[in-house]
Amino acid sequence: MIRPATIKDMLEIAYIHKNVFSDHFIGMLPKYLISRFYQCYLKEENIFLVKTDEAHTISGFILGGYSSMLDKCKGNFIKENIFSLVFSIIVTPKIYPLFFKRLKKHNEFKSSIPFSLLSIGVQEAFKGKGIAQQLILQFEKTLRAQNIYYYGLSVYRNNGRAINFYKKCNFWEEGESDRLFHFYKEIEK
Repeated sequence: MIRPATIKDMLEIAYIHKNVFSDHFIGMLPKYLISRFYQCYLKEENIFLVKTDEAHTISGFILGGYSSMLDKCKGNFIKENIFSLVFSIIVTPKIYPLFFKRLKKHNEFKSSIPFSLLSIGVQEAFKGKGIAQQLILQFEKTLRAQNIYYYGLSVYRNNGRAINFYKKCNFWEEGESDRLFHFYKEIEK
């Protein structure tokens, strides 16, 4: 079953995020902070869905929204958790390279598409079972219901598995930056 995410799902989503994105900045933070990160997006008008099995275990999630709202949520997360973030960065030396990479000025690409898929993750035990595809289809159904027919996303250039998945799902390259490829998709009406 695919349903909207709730506040009760945040720790389970944080667990999935920590495992799927363990080499990303947010993925290196403690689970309680990752949970707070996603709670900031849940509070606003974003599309946040989870896939559950018969036992109500979350096997995957997807999150997207208007880019301006996603940026606002990220800013709110940083403001509300600045001291915990600084502490986590200081006590987690493996975060240092990623933190300093984020501070460095990058050649960034600015998408012209206002709606973005921010995050999609599937638990390792459920990979290869079509969960990500199901989440994308439900996400697009929700977008269609809101009369949104284009959306974009970005993916790290070294994430070949994700790039191949998005191409298989009919995404097209919109542009690139130093660290990322940017894709977009037109949804059939």
